[in-house]
Amino acid sequence: MELNSQTETVLQAIPAGVCIVASDDKIHWVNALMIDMLGEDADTLVGQNLDDLPISKSEGGAPEALFSPRGRPGMRLRIVTRELDEDTRLVLVSDVTGLAKGGNGLDLHELSRTDLDTGLLTPKAIFQQLVSEVSRCRRYSNNLSVILAKVPAADDDAISKVAVRLADNLRWVDFAGRLESDSFLLVLPETEAESAKQLVAKISPLLDQVLDGAHVQCGVAQWEISDDAMSLVDRTRELMSATT
Repeated sequence: MELNSQTETVLQAIPAGVCIVASDDKIHWVNALMIDMLGEDADTLVGQNLDDLPISKSEGGAPEALFSPRGRPGMRLRIVTRELDEDTRLVLVSDVTGLAKGGNGLDLHELSRTDLDTGLLTPKAIFQQLVSEVSRCRRYSNNLSVILAKVPAADDDAISKVAVRLADNLRWVDFAGRLESDSFLLVLPETEAESAKQLVAKISPLLDQVLDGAHVQCGVAQWEISDDAMSLVDRTRELMSATT
């Protein structure tokens, strides 16, 4: 993918890290600020899969919230992805370290979207994110899967432990939220049901371990053309019930 000189000049001038990602999920171009933020050279970043960016969720864990470059735990980045067309995405990375360290460590918008008991998204925020991802699927025919996880004997301690394990095992492009008092919803863009089931197989023993052997029920469903956000959640809940 080639950028003309005028476009490249504009993207270099944006006060944020920028990378251009094509339909193969490979990074095809990065600006100088992105290189500086991530501490990697252009040759290393270009050609890398977007999911493999050298970042991780910052301590506190909200998948929608803030990230840190590997090796720079004190730095906080906010990442926004925008579709330019059906073949190209623009990823913008902003350094919000100063904002994140002010007050309680989150701005008011972040607080309104974050469940304070778990650090994950609130029911409203995770459902809004699912609505957005379903809309994206309708437009671009992308894959999307969701996982519904129900915690038995859901006291505050159990909920908190499960939330930490979930956040630790998601990609930075995934979203997790507390859907109900005893259940979590995981939204997995660009993911087929089989891959989501593999994730469940991976995390289930970890969840059972922190619950001293109690079993977390999980349901998995992949978005279908007839689904809206609510029907997708309902279908996932039905599949979860059918496996118990």
